[in-house]
Amino acid sequence: MIRKVTFGELAESSNRLANALRGLGVCQGDRVAIMLPQRVETVVAHIAVYKLGAIAVPLSTLFGPEAIETRLQDCDAKVVIGESQSLEKVDSVDVEARVIDVDR
Repeated sequence: MIRKVTFGELAESSNRLANALRGLGVCQGDRVAIMLPQRVETVVAHIAVYKLGAIAVPLSTLFGPEAIETRLQDCDAKVVIGESQSLEKVDSVDVEARVIDVDR
């Protein structure tokens, strides 16, 4: 199924997410992990992170818990943005990043 999104919708959604990230304390230079497959929310997440001057750290949804833990610890991500299924893996590892579930 093809989902059409306007630039206005991208701007509005990314502004909302950027404000939510700012509310979680994300500042310029902070790392935000994005663990999403190719979908509109992935684009929104990247744009929101860039609007804050933060650094997007893309993570594959195919990574296992050990790979996720290693990468999140190495980059010192402040927040992880993902969908319910992939965030279950994040919950099983020892990291202190906040989590945003795009499915909720």
